[in-house]
Amino acid sequence: MNSIWQSSRDAFADVLQALTSASWRRVDLIAALIRSEPYKEDNLHHLFLRAICSIRDEGEFKSHLNLLAKDCMAAAVELSIAGAHLSLCSQFLCFCQVERARREALAFGQYAIAAAHSIGFSLSDSEQEMVLERASSLPARIESQQSLLLAKTLGHIPRRMLFVLGMHRSGSSALAGMLRDIGLDAPIDLMPPTIDNPKGYIESIGVMAENEKLLCALGTSWRLDKPLPRGWIDQQSAAEWRLALLHRFREAFGGGDFPVVKDPRFCVLLAGLSCWLQADVIDFQFVLLVRHPLEVVSSLLARSQEPIAKDTSLRLWIQSVLYSERVTRGMQRRVVIAEDLFESPAHVQSELHSFIEPDAFEDGCEILSPFVDPELHHQRFSVNMLGQHAWGMSQCDVLEDLAIKIYDEIKTNQEALQGECLDRLYNLWIHIA
Repeated sequence: MNSIWQSSRDAFADVLQALTSASWRRVDLIAALIRSEPYKEDNLHHLFLRAICSIRDEGEFKSHLNLLAKDCMAAAVELSIAGAHLSLCSQFLCFCQVERARREALAFGQYAIAAAHSIGFSLSDSEQEMVLERASSLPARIESQQSLLLAKTLGHIPRRMLFVLGMHRSGSSALAGMLRDIGLDAPIDLMPPTIDNPKGYIESIGVMAENEKLLCALGTSWRLDKPLPRGWIDQQSAAEWRLALLHRFREAFGGGDFPVVKDPRFCVLLAGLSCWLQADVIDFQFVLLVRHPLEVVSSLLARSQEPIAKDTSLRLWIQSVLYSERVTRGMQRRVVIAEDLFESPAHVQSELHSFIEPDAFEDGCEILSPFVDPELHHQRFSVNMLGQHAWGMSQCDVLEDLAIKIYDEIKTNQEALQGECLDRLYNLWIHIA
């Protein structure tokens, strides 16, 4: 098999996870990798994988099933039934029959497992439980994708959206302001300027309110470093949040063709929109803004109202950066280092202009945005910010060390992030958290 899988069974587990999560982009990627593999002694496995990857394309699926049936009729029949249940799941949702759709989704998972067993792909009891658990949440994800498609079809949301993802006090307002000045649509319901941000936030009050409402429903807020509960993406509160966001986007951006969406809360909440990102309905683009963690810590401590302690700030920075990087991996994205934004704004603007496509903007976009002001780049990093570790590392020291490693890795490899290294740092963070 392809080097990313150790066996055909691993590839099947990967595609089944993608299917039961409504991760259609992921399914297409797996299908492309499988098609690139030459036929070997496990020809039956190869046929089965190609068939299950095409399960949402009626014509291609039927063609692969006919080939599969020649070698294993049982697998072909069971996989055909699985495909029928998956199709019925979507159809029942169109008629608001959610419970019936859930039963169809579970049946899809069960028949997919049975089909795999027929060709020798056996899943453990715990793996089967996980498949069926994801399948039970599949209707909610598909329903969110259908709502997104309907909103686009009705013209309530544009075909393109750009998200600015950056931890609080990272300069995301300056970056969003630059994008607005070169042609993207800012929200109508702008959050007003404050002492901490005199030029304004380029942020929708309504969208921010929905994000904070969800965090509250999950028992936290942007100021708390409390991890989000397991499985929150599939909770009812998350489904309601996705639907509410569609209304907020319509209100905030009106008839805009290409809005810039910015709220630091999206760094941790974007995973809740993964079903949208995997649907290929909207052309989503992302700009990740990363500022040195100790500059962010100093800025949050210097806030005129409600300063945030160093250990909490470090936790917030780590989860914001790591979560936003993982969710957008493989998507259309660019990484901007905050230091570059303030020290070389013309270069950053040119790079972003090239990334987003020149013909997407109005005339005059080559003029440097006045929104980015180097004088507003306070709390610049210095060695004096580093903690002293002479007597061993405290919990705060461990967080500081991890945050700096993450920052250095992203800064060094911002054009082609080294996923393996960042995954190791992510696993270390999960252990610490």
